[in-house]
Amino acid sequence: MSETQKMKWTTIKVPVELRDIIQNLAKQEDKPYWKFLTNCISWYVEQKRNPRVKEELPQIEKISWYIAKVSMSVGELKAKPTKENLQKLEKTLEQIEKRLGIKTDFVRRTVHAYILEPTTDNRMELNMALKMLIFDIIWYRILKEEAPKFNSKTQ
Repeated sequence: MSETQKMKWTTIKVPVELRDIIQNLAKQEDKPYWKFLTNCISWYVEQKRNPRVKEELPQIEKISWYIAKVSMSVGELKAKPTKENLQKLEKTLEQIEKRLGIKTDFVRRTVHAYILEPTTDNRMELNMALKMLIFDIIWYRILKEEAPKFNSKTQ
């Protein structure tokens, strides 16, 4: 649009709740409503046009979440080896298997050995199993998948 042309304005009917959301978000972004909505629409169109971007971006977030979650669960189990903490850890391990495709049976074995006999040796084995699981998650879900993409972009 050239400088001599004036922008034409109109109104649209939206529910009050939606207007309030737009106002709050635009205020947070420190943008006029129309610029905020333009950005939203551009993002929406891009997501529809290129849905792979959606799938690729949260991968590191998903992986870091599961690494943190399993680490905290193991730590809580070592601090308080209760049935409840064991169930929480087993649920997290099951999610890692289903959602990330990483085998966790070696962690389960060391967890159960630690629960039966919480010795220093079994604690060390559990720590080692956790480190190996974290390595597997990073290797299989990041390095193995992302390295070829990175190498093809740099060559």
